Amino acid sequence: MSDSTPPSAAWASRRAAGIAIVLLAIFPVTVIALNLIQLGHYHALSDAVSLLALGTAGAAMNAAFFTLGTGIALVAWMLRRSVRNAAAGPALLSLAAVAAFASGVFHTNANGTPATPESNIHMAAGITVFLTMVAAMYVFAWRFRRDPRWRGFATPTLLWALAGTVTFFLIPLAGDPRFGLAQRLHIATWLSWLLVTAIRTRRHAPDTHQLPQHPSVPAQDRAAT
Repeated sequence: MSDSTPPSAAWASRRAAGIAIVLLAIFPVTVIALNLIQLGHYHALSDAVSLLALGTAGAAMNAAFFTLGTGIALVAWMLRRSVRNAAAGPALLSLAAVAAFASGVFHTNANGTPATPESNIHMAAGITVFLTMVAAMYVFAWRFRRDPRWRGFATPTLLWALAGTVTFFLIPLAGDPRFGLAQRLHIATWLSWLLVTAIRTRRHAPDTHQLPQHPSVPAQDRAAT
């Protein structure tokens, strides 16, 4: 049995990983750019990332949520194909991807204004992304240990998951003056894991698991049977 990935499958994995890296990187680049564009009335230390969608060039923030969701979905697809028996982890990432799309469709409310049904959906979607990403990292930390090709990435993934847990609970503890900073630390935690995972997939092009193939039987043996 040959355990190597067919050239077309390896190429598809590398291509998907490259696209995922670009899509995921668009999110922080957009946040930084909009911080500069809206510098006069937006405060990164205290304001939520989603508020950038309400200011100048806010449509770019909506687009960034869409690219984020697409990037997460691609990582889910790659890990489903390349990690042995991976099911729960990719499912959690897929849910996070859907929630990221919802964050781009439904806007938050401006500071000091009453919540609306749309802003409540946005808030629920954001919390879903945060929780499912942390849960997915824990699941993959466990799953990686059971796949020889990913075993070396299990401990780093567990450390990322622990950091994601700490930064998630830091958000409500930070209070209004540091809410934006705490939120960014949490996003940076799981976003960096996604980027490194995609880079690792592109670099190593993990094998796609296939059913074992029986070795070919010599012609004389076939004739004997």
